[in-house]
Amino acid sequence: MKRTIMGSVAVTVVVGGFLAASAATSAQAVPPPCGFYEVGSGLVHDDMYNHCGDHPVLVTMVGFGIYNQYTACLSPGVHNLYDYFNASVVNAYSEGEPCSNPEG
Repeated sequence: MKRTIMGSVAVTVVVGGFLAASAATSAQAVPPPCGFYEVGSGLVHDDMYNHCGDHPVLVTMVGFGIYNQYTACLSPGVHNLYDYFNASVVNAYSEGEPCSNPEG
């Protein structure tokens, strides 16, 4: 009888550890897409740009109204475009033109 109880405890510990490890793996964040994307929805959202390259490039941000375009030199990584454009962005793109003084 002792042998069966100890065997069940060992199986429970192994299975419990496996479930905890798989839950931690599934909780890992999915990397953001390369290029322009929005986080949130409707009027409450952040305009983001993920530069997936390995050197700084010029990124053009397009918005509404008289402040409709701005180009910034961005380093690789994720950027909140409001930090550079200070207005809502409807699109952002890079043609891969390198630059030497990244703003972010």
